[in-house]
Amino acid sequence: SNDKAEILYYNPGNGNGFSVCLTCGKASTNPGDLINHHRLRGGKDDDQNSGMCSGNTNQYAIRDNVLLVGRLQTDFFEFRCKNETGKLINDKATLYSLAQTISKNLALKLGIEEQEIDFGIKAYGDYCSVFLFDTAKGGAGYVSKCAFYLEEICKDSYRQLNNCDCVSACTKCLIDRRTQYNIE
Repeated sequence: SNDKAEILYYNPGNGNGFSVCLTCGKASTNPGDLINHHRLRGGKDDDQNSGMCSGNTNQYAIRDNVLLVGRLQTDFFEFRCKNETGKLINDKATLYSLAQTISKNLALKLGIEEQEIDFGIKAYGDYCSVFLFDTAKGGAGYVSKCAFYLEEICKDSYRQLNNCDCVSACTKCLIDRRTQYNIE
């Protein structure tokens, strides 16, 4: 657990980053899309009312292989899960399900809205981990309390999933607005 951790979000495009025009802000995963491109936004045309971006004539205006990134300073709690034989669980669908139910039960335990806590899955080569974080900018201290209640939250999560009679997931156990697109 870490107070005031930073979570880095990044989008590598198609694996080679983006081509970005620093003049108008237009970006594409295909570098050819920015050759003789029009301005991304409206406003006064750069080139005699043609709508062409002045970045087309500046050799330093278009940058290739750019990652789009953002960061969020917040509170952070990371954990790894083991199966009944003691091996680390690496199946992302299983970890996603565990993260969903643990974050919901933590919010319930703390008496806060579920949207105050979010989660992600991070792959570290041959193993994966789950991380929970406060959605409030700067952190609110919610996930920092997870360590104090983890055993109880895990038991509640197990009971919730074990007592559900659905085949794999339903709105009683795992599916809500946040997870509706991850039915697996």
